[in-house]
Amino acid sequence: MSEESTSYVRAIKLAQESNQPREKIVELQRKAVIQYVFEYRNYEGLMVLIREYGISKQELREIVEEHRQKYPAAPNPTYDFHSGKSLTQDEWIEAMYGGF
Repeated sequence: MSEESTSYVRAIKLAQESNQPREKIVELQRKAVIQYVFEYRNYEGLMVLIREYGISKQELREIVEEHRQKYPAAPNPTYDFHSGKSLTQDEWIEAMYGGF
């Protein structure tokens, strides 16, 4: 399975069930957050994850900004269910920040 198709949320549950070290679980949690921002653009799911993982809004900003340049945006805007508009990646991220 390629990293692009990995379900980090599922990987976290498996890591927890197999008593993996806390550092490994935190690493997977960060990857799940990155996936929900840059791949899924799923605001509601992201908010559930950050609450569940205990990630502060400031930590979320740091994670997103650290990875923002690593994930090129799609050439065309993508429809966003939360806002009801088609948004570029940068517009979506800014809307996400405004949604907290």
